[in-house]
Amino acid sequence: MTKVERVNVPFALASLAISLMLWYVVLPQHLLTGPRPFTLKVFPMGLPPGLHASKLPNVIVVRAKVSDQEYNLLMQNESVRAEVDLTNAQVGTSPYKVSIYPLQLRQLIKDPVPPASVTVEPIATHKIAITVVNTGALSDSSLYLDDIELDDKQVTIDGPESEVDKVVRAQATLQLDKIDPHNPQKIEVPIDLLDAQNHVVTSLEPHPVSVVIKPKISPAPATKLVFVKPSFIGHAPEGYEVTGYTVNPDRINATGPSRVLRDLAKLSTGPIDISQLINSQTLTAPVLLPPGVREVDTKEVQVTIDIQPISVKGLNVPAGTKPSDRPLTGGPKNTL
Repeated sequence: MTKVERVNVPFALASLAISLMLWYVVLPQHLLTGPRPFTLKVFPMGLPPGLHASKLPNVIVVRAKVSDQEYNLLMQNESVRAEVDLTNAQVGTSPYKVSIYPLQLRQLIKDPVPPASVTVEPIATHKIAITVVNTGALSDSSLYLDDIELDDKQVTIDGPESEVDKVVRAQATLQLDKIDPHNPQKIEVPIDLLDAQNHVVTSLEPHPVSVVIKPKISPAPATKLVFVKPSFIGHAPEGYEVTGYTVNPDRINATGPSRVLRDLAKLSTGPIDISQLINSQTLTAPVLLPPGVREVDTKEVQVTIDIQPISVKGLNVPAGTKPSDRPLTGGPKNTL
């Protein structure tokens, strides 16, 4: 008769539980956890001189199967990074190889690291004249800012071509209320690089970053009401003549030093060509500033020119008759 051995079930279960516990302790921890994400800062390496990586990923994320201890040690390692090899970079957008450091982390990454898309552009250098803009007012209204002297006339900017091309003006803002009008001193003013919308281009820095301005303060200029006289060039077409003209406004205020305004009798317009006019027309003409005149309150005037066929004793003269040259005369309605 065969002897049947009895199995102690509770003892067997206890033994199995102990075995599983021992196996868990001995088993490498990284085999019990899933891949852990590592966010790595990206560094461009080997970029040739004269080029700039304008569009480069700031970080990339890779996953490695590591234990908690390994993860913590790697995250504390300052050498953990991603490098993009730009040794053979060319202008344009292309994929470039990414390498993970340190080697310990690289060996734990199972999936291949995809290349990084990088935009490379040339470095550009431009020189821009400095523009000074005044704000505020002097504390003494009997004085005004007559002129300024700059230690530097222009700035140099260099950087990525796309950023440099945005800059349209290098502006220094002079605050008049910061100037002592009775004892003006040189003042250092920062320079802003502005785009077409008057926004500051913060990605670039001008060289120099500021300009020294020496203000010249003078007594406030006087104002004088002066007649405006149009300047005509050419003659009316054959068979026609200019019978008169009017200017609106015919007098405007000119501002400048008293010594200049004292001898100023009239202001002239820019040249008005009448050689093609065969009927009366109203034209816009700019007012020209003579030397010493600081400004006028009206920069353009309307000139109405009367053109009529030439007549002799009440009869119209056929086309082809050359008009006579008659001098300008005064009056409410001027004539040629």
